[in-house]
Amino acid sequence: MTVHQGNLRNLIFVAFAVLLAGAALLSISGLTVTWGDRIPQENLQADYWAAVICALLIGMSIFAWPVRNDEKPALVLAWFAKAIVVLIVMLPYEWHYELDCFGYFAWSRVPAPALENGDFPQGRELVIAIARFVDRIVDSYHTEKLIFALFGFVAVYLFYRAGMALSGRDSEPRALLALALFPSIIFWSSILGKDPIVFLGMGLYAWGVAWWSRSHRFRYLLAIGAGVFLASAVRSWMGIILLLPLLAFVLRGARTMFSKVVLAGLGCAAFFLLLQRFAEGMGIASTGDIPAVTDYIARSWSYGGSGHEIATEFTSIGMMLAFMPAGIITVLFRPLPGEVMNMFGLLSGLENLFLVVLAFRTLRRLMTPAGRAAIRGDAVVYWGVLLIITWSSIYGFVSYQNLGASVRFRLSILPIVLGLHWYIAARVRQMALKTRVTRAVPVVALPVPAMGTSQ
Repeated sequence: MTVHQGNLRNLIFVAFAVLLAGAALLSISGLTVTWGDRIPQENLQADYWAAVICALLIGMSIFAWPVRNDEKPALVLAWFAKAIVVLIVMLPYEWHYELDCFGYFAWSRVPAPALENGDFPQGRELVIAIARFVDRIVDSYHTEKLIFALFGFVAVYLFYRAGMALSGRDSEPRALLALALFPSIIFWSSILGKDPIVFLGMGLYAWGVAWWSRSHRFRYLLAIGAGVFLASAVRSWMGIILLLPLLAFVLRGARTMFSKVVLAGLGCAAFFLLLQRFAEGMGIASTGDIPAVTDYIARSWSYGGSGHEIATEFTSIGMMLAFMPAGIITVLFRPLPGEVMNMFGLLSGLENLFLVVLAFRTLRRLMTPAGRAAIRGDAVVYWGVLLIITWSSIYGFVSYQNLGASVRFRLSILPIVLGLHWYIAARVRQMALKTRVTRAVPVVALPVPAMGTSQ
């Protein structure tokens, strides 16, 4: 079942009209200036309309993108919806909170030492370098934010195509729209900051894994490596998170023993290289330093309206392991309704309640005979579950301290979570249908010759 193209065209027109009408209303009322008083820019009206024009041009360019024609209307609709979030919905949010995005924009106008000495920028410096590149083309805060939103938009499409590859389908525009318009995804993948870049790295990684599982071509390993590199360039621990489950997936999916040995060797070498870089960056000289560093990082996030300090003090690896279940549940499902009493907290609570219900529905499916048979030996399910557990085990230490940050951090893993639920549901339905068909086929009794008779 597909989305009717006529309905999509009507929705595109509505989104286009809302974007232009909303932008005009904000400009005429002066809210683009009032709500932009934190932005270090002299002419906020020109800054804002440069981004509006850029959003329209990007939307029209999608019809020339090298993607399937039946997916282009859904992509255009999703892009205009994203532009509405970036250029209208985000303005009061940016006015109310002191955010890192204003600092990134200010620093984008200052030469970066990391570029002058030839080193590849890492973390915050990489965000500034990308923002600086955009600033050289258009001196506009809102345009820089829109380009970062474009990174998140491309990441959504990569996640979507990964899902299509793993499920064996050609296209499903409804799934594309559901993923692109999911509240946390459309908002947090659109900010001027680290999250859209990490999200793009994760999307490239997922796309590479999905297609490598189907064709085992070397170019998809390059895509996986590029995704890991990009995500870990912003947050060094992401390389460790992504390689651990990938190693298990590669070993199970490789066809020959030689390829398993080669891929395992490359994976281990890359893992230990990333682990060494991460340890050096965090000041970890031995395993004995891990609890103290973890405790310091976790408590540094216990600030803000949604921050709270936990009583647990991480003094040993054992205490960290005992805390992990609570941290995993927190980063995947909290805040629940009523835990954070502001607009973002209420919306996040409703979204997380949906994720809780989705998790229970998936568990119910897996408890059936068809569910158990559907995932038995499925490398995709093993990879997805291991990736989610690895990611949430690390991020749980920070997210427990700050539920607001938990929602933003979850962006990078959220498409995997949603995709895994969808994939398992499809597999269980296929298995249940296969079982019913098998039982419905009548058994025809053939005559068996008697012993000792000629045939």
